Amino acid sequence: MLGLIEEYASRLKTRKSGSFSEVWDPYRKKWVALGPEEFVRQVMLALWEGEGRFKQLTPIVEKGLLLEGKLLRFDAVLMKGTEVYVILEFKSPSEALSEAHMLQLSRYNMVLNAPYLILSNGIESRYFQRLSAGYQQLSGWEDII
Repeated sequence: MLGLIEEYASRLKTRKSGSFSEVWDPYRKKWVALGPEEFVRQVMLALWEGEGRFKQLTPIVEKGLLLEGKLLRFDAVLMKGTEVYVILEFKSPSEALSEAHMLQLSRYNMVLNAPYLILSNGIESRYFQRLSAGYQQLSGWEDII
């Protein structure tokens, strides 16, 4: 997997803007600051799309949502028609995935109501399915698509 991540990382369009780097986001169609979390988002979306994981799914990146009067921003969702099918949350590679991250995803899902959630730091990815009472961890993409 690490070899694939390196391969897709080398395909990113980047540039220097003053003292920081930017990456071209093909989903938002603009240059964005290239921090560790953005790097993971760009590489993992490109990797998964390159593997054909998004067939009949449309990625939407970094949009706001209102939860209990608070404006939150999800990293990405995959739409199936007009319905949110998967919520994706990306973390920096230096950040270990935790229960707190899953709670963050489940809060987003209180509004978005997606059947599947994915949490990734580029090194590890966790896949979940919403059940009537909570979530079940899945083994991978094959359980989603």
